[in-house]
Amino acid sequence: MKKLLLMLCMVLTASAIRAGKADTRPVIVTQTDSSKLTVLGFGDEHHSWYTTTDGVILAHVGYSYYVANIDNAGNITPSSQLAHEAAERSAAEQALVKAQNREAFFSPVATRAHNSRMRRINIDNNSIPYFPHTGSPKAPVLLVQFADVKFSSADPKRSFNDYMNAEGPLTDYDMAESRNYGSVRQYFNDMSKGAFTPQFDVIGPITVSKKSAYYGAGEKEGGTRIHEMINEACTQAQALTDLSQYDANHDGLIDAVYIIYAGYSESMGGNSADDIWPKAGYIPSNVQKTFGTVKAVRYAISSELNYNPSYTFKEAPYKRICGVGLFCHEFSHTLGLPDTYSGLYEDNQEMEYWDLMDNGEYTDIGYTPTPYTPWEKETMGWTKIDTLTEAAKVTLNEGDYRKIVSDVSKEYLIVENFQKTGWAKKMRGHGMLVYRIDYPYDKVNMSDFPNSKKGKPAITVVPADGLLMSSYKVHSNNAPPTTLQPYSREEYLKSLEGDPYPGTSNVTEILSVQLNGSKLEKPMYYINETTNGVITFNFLKKDIPAGIAPIVKENGDTTDNRVFTIDGRFVGTTTNGLPKGIYIINKKKVIIR
Repeated sequence: MKKLLLMLCMVLTASAIRAGKADTRPVIVTQTDSSKLTVLGFGDEHHSWYTTTDGVILAHVGYSYYVANIDNAGNITPSSQLAHEAAERSAAEQALVKAQNREAFFSPVATRAHNSRMRRINIDNNSIPYFPHTGSPKAPVLLVQFADVKFSSADPKRSFNDYMNAEGPLTDYDMAESRNYGSVRQYFNDMSKGAFTPQFDVIGPITVSKKSAYYGAGEKEGGTRIHEMINEACTQAQALTDLSQYDANHDGLIDAVYIIYAGYSESMGGNSADDIWPKAGYIPSNVQKTFGTVKAVRYAISSELNYNPSYTFKEAPYKRICGVGLFCHEFSHTLGLPDTYSGLYEDNQEMEYWDLMDNGEYTDIGYTPTPYTPWEKETMGWTKIDTLTEAAKVTLNEGDYRKIVSDVSKEYLIVENFQKTGWAKKMRGHGMLVYRIDYPYDKVNMSDFPNSKKGKPAITVVPADGLLMSSYKVHSNNAPPTTLQPYSREEYLKSLEGDPYPGTSNVTEILSVQLNGSKLEKPMYYINETTNGVITFNFLKKDIPAGIAPIVKENGDTTDNRVFTIDGRFVGTTTNGLPKGIYIINKKKVIIR
């Protein structure tokens, strides 16, 4: 089991920051000349870009999108030409589009994205614990508004207290709050089966001194203005409550400060380039401040509102609360989990919608985020995954999972019965999901980049149909396919249905799996999903008497006390009352006289 790295080292002049992935869904925006343009966003806060539906690279300035100038190094700057749909482009705009050096931009895009993130990796010797990941620890959630942007709800504290802590369905007040499947606390309670039930104390609203764009624009320069915003908000919060109550281990640091800021998120298409991008990180030592007896160091932030100001709703309310997915994603960074997206234009490279730490934060527009993977649950210490070692007929009920390890490396598979219920009800596809894990470390931290190495992802799925499409390679439905973006959005979503087994391709056996450093040859035969969602398969051998082999846990203990006849028939869990004869218990013959 991978153990959580409870101490994250370092901070000198730069902070480690993990930012949410851009929402890659096409968005229609209104340009300053009143024309409509469909744009697609890619990347994250550290390196993001926009394109039109036919692949024109855009420069995002405020709420406007310009045709980008691209130099020989692949850097972009805005031209003076507002971007338009292909049919509406003037001859001058067409010439600018034709002149774009797309090869220079896309060839090093992965390198630039990786380097921009690495510049933010921690570099000092200080130790900053992650937020406690078991029990019911308390965290302050500060509602922060700006000199020019206020909360849209009449009572944001009421709305966000439910958003954070409600048990059962949320109540609608004035921002479609019940659109969320459950609260943040409910999400973590369900993921951990009660082992982790954080308490969120909502404080505010607090009004900081500057306009929203001051903080949003400043984050492009290393995040210093975000740190300024957090420090100012904590100063006001300390006047309202004693922040030392959020220092559970009494190390002089608030365990984590979470800020929900008024307005929209830059990670959602159609919003301003000066909006704040949701993120998690920590404040460097040279700008840390003390509030009473504690400092605010580890933090995460996300927005109040979903969508963008141009989005047209068919009915009120016309501004709607952000989905809990964005909060759960960023808060998971404070627990130590890394992002599992890559930023690469590569298929079979990351997790896509199968993980909260990738596109899963946006499942159902963030209102029903994807559940944690079994790997993440084990990393948090909420479960221990049993390992299959002997030939057996395996049955997985809904939510069950097992591990299959390599004999020659630290790589392994996890098989999970994934059904569309609960937090997974808005997912595409159901059946046996197979995860491939190549994480050789005994600890994790949020600054890892497990899927950043092209062709060798560390945390991904083994798709039954052989193709885990990249959302970066999706064009909008009203545009033709291109070499860079060959898939329509409907093809992408439909492809997700083919990832679990047997799936839409009816794949009923896995003979081997190519790992990063070797091949795993531990076959699974007769993979079947019953009509009531139970998965069965034969492990290692095609023909196996039902249930004779036990499942062996990682510590070597057996948990199977079932009793079988010599021909493999299950007869109970005790020998009391059985007729004389030979039986099999824990793989051993037992004679009852």
